[in-house]
Amino acid sequence: MKKQFGFMLLFFNLFVGIISFGGVLQAQAAATSANSEINQGEGKLKADHLIQDAPIYRLYNPNSGEHLFTPSLPESITLSEIGWKAEGVAFHVAANRSDALATVKRVYNPVAGDHHYTVDDNEVSYLVQHGWLSDDLAFNTAGEDGQAVYRLYNPNAVTGTHHFTLAMSERDQLLKLGWKDEGVAFNAYGRQTLIGIR
Repeated sequence: MKKQFGFMLLFFNLFVGIISFGGVLQAQAAATSANSEINQGEGKLKADHLIQDAPIYRLYNPNSGEHLFTPSLPESITLSEIGWKAEGVAFHVAANRSDALATVKRVYNPVAGDHHYTVDDNEVSYLVQHGWLSDDLAFNTAGEDGQAVYRLYNPNAVTGTHHFTLAMSERDQLLKLGWKDEGVAFNAYGRQTLIGIR
């Protein structure tokens, strides 16, 4: 009975996630269509990146201190149902794959229970050779017109050792607390809608 209930709960979560994701895509399409019409002829904004960006969700694990980033709304919903705190959209990235854009890869350390994000294939290979697992999850960056996403390292943590943020104020706050600045990780579009920043 427990297995059947668990399967039904998983199916329901996936179904709700798919329906919700469809609604998000429809809302984004309507908003970007309106933006494109409003800005047409102004020459200030590129309609192609407005139409094709996708949200990257940020969640916080209060037990480990880790922040997780995902382009998957169903993953975000499922994790928030098991205790992660949904913090909203961290930033947006290009939705369509392009050879001109770098791809952020997510890897997982099963010993520490930690995720890491990088555009560097050599870093992914190094981590995998040392026991990390590929999450088989990736997302595009933004183009050159995007904003910097900063990468920071906490030398005092076992889990959640790296943090990524678009917000310079959050970066500066973490630096004051002893985190190390590792520079710009990648670019993203800056429509950040975070709630309850940790």
